Amino acid sequence: MNKVLRRTGIAVTLVVVAMCWGWAYFAAREGYWATVAIALVASVTWPVSIRVVLASTSTSPRVEFTPEGTVLKPDARIDTAVRRMTGTGAALCWAALVVSVPYGNLYIPIFSTFPESFVIIPLACLGAAVGLTWWWWGYRRRGISYVQLTPEGFRFPALVGTHHGRWDDVVGIGTEARDGHTRFWPPMVLTMRDESRCVLESPGIYTPEGTALIELVRHYWQHPQERVELTTGRAVDRLHALRQFYLDSD
Repeated sequence: MNKVLRRTGIAVTLVVVAMCWGWAYFAAREGYWATVAIALVASVTWPVSIRVVLASTSTSPRVEFTPEGTVLKPDARIDTAVRRMTGTGAALCWAALVVSVPYGNLYIPIFSTFPESFVIIPLACLGAAVGLTWWWWGYRRRGISYVQLTPEGFRFPALVGTHHGRWDDVVGIGTEARDGHTRFWPPMVLTMRDESRCVLESPGIYTPEGTALIELVRHYWQHPQERVELTTGRAVDRLHALRQFYLDSD
């Protein structure tokens, strides 16, 4: 994540916080006290995203290794912040439903001319469902993501399901996504022999810009004789050395 994107992310977050304060003010003026509480909780939840932005310059993965292979998990600061935001966001959506459906006491000025059943309730239901699903997914896996590397191949989560494959089936590793969209972090893209692609969307939550992680995966793809390191802990040392090298190069 470059400096411009980091500053943009922080600025957008501060704007959203200011909007939450404004929402709380107008709701209080109209006497919608439940809405005031929801808006104030939202205003202290959004700044957590600033922690993600600031941590992006020095991300360091959590690493575990077993006789089967090495498992990498995102930087603990980012993992905690994202889970906290999704959990709180889901709770706020449920609170909006509770306030809106039985009592009709949710005040949103911009939607004041629309029936709640057409705007607020569907949005709150969607937010609650997505937030709780994401939070539960992270809770079960003890993290928001992971990368598993073994002497035989790799595994990491996709948007739906899991990407996995054997090293022998990989024909290329790069950072260019097929859709050409700009991202906060360049993705890690593994191109397979059957022309399918396995994409890890945010390697930057593991190492700064994701560079060290991508180089680690590329190294074990290109050097099969060294894949035994994935079961001995040597891969951990290699990853830390790569991370430090790219930090010193900036």
